[in-house]
Amino acid sequence: MADARALQLAMQSPVVDETAELQTLACLLTWNDLYLDLAPVLRPEMFSVELYAEIWRTACALLDRGENAHVVSVARTWNVARGDAAGAREWLARVAGAIVPKAGAIELARIVRDNWLRREAQQLAATLSADAGFVDASEPFDACLDRVEQGLLALRGHGTTTIAHRMAAQAVREGLAAIDAAREHGGVSGLATGLRALDENLGGLHRGEMTIAAARPGMGKTAFALTVAANVALSGAPVAFLSLEESVEMLTRRLLSRFSGVPLTRLRYARLDAHDRLALDDAAKSVGNMPLMFDATPSRTIPDIRATLRRLRHEMGGKLALAVIDHVGLIPPTRPNASQYERVTEASEGLKVIAKQLDVPVLALNQLSRAVEQRDDKRPQLADLRDSGRLEEDARVVLFLYREAYYRKRAEPQRREGEHDGSFASRIAAWQADYETIKHEADVIVAKQNNGPTGTVRLRFHEMTTTFSDERGTA
Repeated sequence: MADARALQLAMQSPVVDETAELQTLACLLTWNDLYLDLAPVLRPEMFSVELYAEIWRTACALLDRGENAHVVSVARTWNVARGDAAGAREWLARVAGAIVPKAGAIELARIVRDNWLRREAQQLAATLSADAGFVDASEPFDACLDRVEQGLLALRGHGTTTIAHRMAAQAVREGLAAIDAAREHGGVSGLATGLRALDENLGGLHRGEMTIAAARPGMGKTAFALTVAANVALSGAPVAFLSLEESVEMLTRRLLSRFSGVPLTRLRYARLDAHDRLALDDAAKSVGNMPLMFDATPSRTIPDIRATLRRLRHEMGGKLALAVIDHVGLIPPTRPNASQYERVTEASEGLKVIAKQLDVPVLALNQLSRAVEQRDDKRPQLADLRDSGRLEEDARVVLFLYREAYYRKRAEPQRREGEHDGSFASRIAAWQADYETIKHEADVIVAKQNNGPTGTVRLRFHEMTTTFSDERGTA
C-alpha cells in the first residue's frame, strides 16, 4: 500500500500518456475498420487533451455517417465547424506522424482508457480526503462514503469493454445456443433451484434478474431461501447468503438439521444421542464443502450490500451464481426520515440494479403485512405488495409462500363449556386427521413471471428440519 507521501504525489500528478493518445487517433484515421473495436473502449472525455477529444469526436461522427475518416476529411470537417484550418492542420500533422502497427491499436486504446480511470480515481480520492477533513454535522460521513462508492462503481462499469449491443444474427445464434443448453438441462435455462417442480415452471433463476419470495411469518421464507441456496451450492456453484435477520449460527444449524436429519429443536436445545452426533459429523463435512458464504451483518444499506457481494464474489474466485437477501424490509434507507414505502422502494430498486451490475440472480425475501390475516382466504395476492414499495414492478418474478397447515394448526379445537369427553375427542380426532393430510403441503404461488406462466407449485415442507423438497413420503 502506498504511503501518505506517495499518495500526495500521485494526486498532484495526473496520469497522462499523450503519445498513446496520439497513436490511438493515428490508428483510427489510418485503419477505419478498427472503429468497431475502439468505439466500445473509448469516449471523448477519456483523452487528456481537449483537441484530441475533438479529433476523436469528429472522426466518430464521420464514421457513424458511413463516410471515411482520415486526416483530410477530419481537417475539412473541422475547418467548416471551427473555421480554424491552421489549427486543424497543426494538430492533425502530429497525429499523422504517430502511426504504429495496426495490431497495437486495442492495447493503446486500453492505455488511454486506463489512464482516464486513474485520473478519475485520483479525483475521487481527493474528494474523499477533502470531505474527511470537513465537519458537517447535518450530513453523516456515510453519505460521503456512498458518493465515493457510487463513483467507484461507475468507474468499474467503464473498466470493462463488453459490447452491450448485438447484431441480429449474433443474437439469434446466442439465443439458439441458450435454447439447446436448456434442452440438455431438462428445460431449465437459468440457475436450477434444485426444486424440480419449481424449475419446470420458472426455468430456473436468471442472471441479472431479481426474484421476490414473500410471505407472512411462519410460512418458511428463510427455510425456502436456504433450501434453494444449499441446492445451488451442492452443484458446486458459489452462493452468497446475506441475512439481516438470523445469525450465521442459526443458519448453520438449519443446514446441519437438513443434512443430518436431526430435528432443529433438538439441535437448539442440544438434546442429542450418539447416533445424532455421528449424523451431525457427516452433515458438517457436507456443509463444509459447499461454496456457500454467509454474512449476517445487521442494518446493511444497499451500498453496503453491493460492496459485500463484490467482496464475497472476489473471495469466491470472481464467481457468484446466486445472491440471497433476507429480507428486504430490514434494509435501512440511505436517507433519514424515509417512509416505509420509500424505504422498501429504495431497497427494491437497489437490489434490481445490483442484479444487473453483478449479472447474478438475486433472490430477495419480503415479509407481507398483517392485512393478509384479516381475510378468510389467506393465500397471498399481488395486491398484498401494494404497501411494499416498487417490489412488484422491479421484480421479474414474484413468488408467495403459503402453508395451509400453519393456519389449521392454530385452529386446533378447544373444549367447549359443558362439552362431554366423547364429543371433544371426536372433534379433536377429526381435526387431527384433517391436519395430517396437509401438514407437509407447501404452495409456491407464482404470482408474476414476465417471461413465463403463473400458477401454483406444490412442494413438500419438512417441519422438523425446516426444509422444502419435491419428495413424497414422510418427513
